[in-house]
Amino acid sequence: MSLLSKELCYTSAAAVASMVGAICDVRSRRIPNQWTGGCMVVGLLLHVCLNGWQGLGDAALAGLLAGSGFLVIYAARGMGAGDVKMMAATGCLAGLARLPSVLITTVIAGAVMAVAMAIYHRQLRQTLGRAFWILAGHGNSSSTVPAPKQAATTPEPSLSMPFAVPIAFGSMCTLYFQLSR
Repeated sequence: MSLLSKELCYTSAAAVASMVGAICDVRSRRIPNQWTGGCMVVGLLLHVCLNGWQGLGDAALAGLLAGSGFLVIYAARGMGAGDVKMMAATGCLAGLARLPSVLITTVIAGAVMAVAMAIYHRQLRQTLGRAFWILAGHGNSSSTVPAPKQAATTPEPSLSMPFAVPIAFGSMCTLYFQLSR
């Protein structure tokens, strides 16, 4: 199998898996563990079958990097665990070579979607306040009610969004970029 065929196989698998994850996320606001776990296993097996042990290492590292980047956002209460697992599975499927493209387009799509939802629901100020509150390091505290005069007060909760949709968009954009070369 040629290198281009292998790359298209990886990117197509990531796009399909993330689209199914996005459909689940939009419908039920959950991404089943069986789906994300199965996608991770398929991604690792696909890479080992097409590129041997080096492919396995690349896929595992891609999944680890993708998941750990989003784990930071989860720890700050900025997204759900299913979104983190979906991103890790997408990384395992896409592989290390395509991971930067998937991540960049996913983050851009997520930011645009978040701002659009906040504007649509007339909650831009609350959403941005929550984002700055998380960035300031308050998102990982064990108490949601800070002590008087010791820390800033918790802003009103912002909107939640199905982040698997931007993950799917990032995967689809990466596939498009790859096909248009």
